[in-house]
Amino acid sequence: MTFRPSLQKELLAWTLGGLVVVWSAFIYFGYHTGKHEADELTDGHLASVASLLLAQRVEAFSSQPDAASLSSTSLRAHDYQHSMSVVIWDGTGKVIAHTGQSPVPDFDLAEGF
Repeated sequence: MTFRPSLQKELLAWTLGGLVVVWSAFIYFGYHTGKHEADELTDGHLASVASLLLAQRVEAFSSQPDAASLSSTSLRAHDYQHSMSVVIWDGTGKVIAHTGQSPVPDFDLAEGF
């Protein structure tokens, strides 16, 4: 007498095996896509910060346009790069430096550092 598995058990085994393969592929590609997108977002934030830092002179704070808009630099715009502006006030409310293209907000001692 030979052992013959039933058709139902054989079909169930093949179906479950196929599902394991398909879901494993989904997990693999989803993980790598998520990792790639996270790297892109991080690169965009780093490009934004670099744009702000490149717009400032080392000697002193001074008003400068955003470095991403400067034609003299070879800073490449990134897909996820945000436009950022920094405004620096002194204790009396006088603007020391304004980087970027946003309007200067009103000075308030309760806000900021």
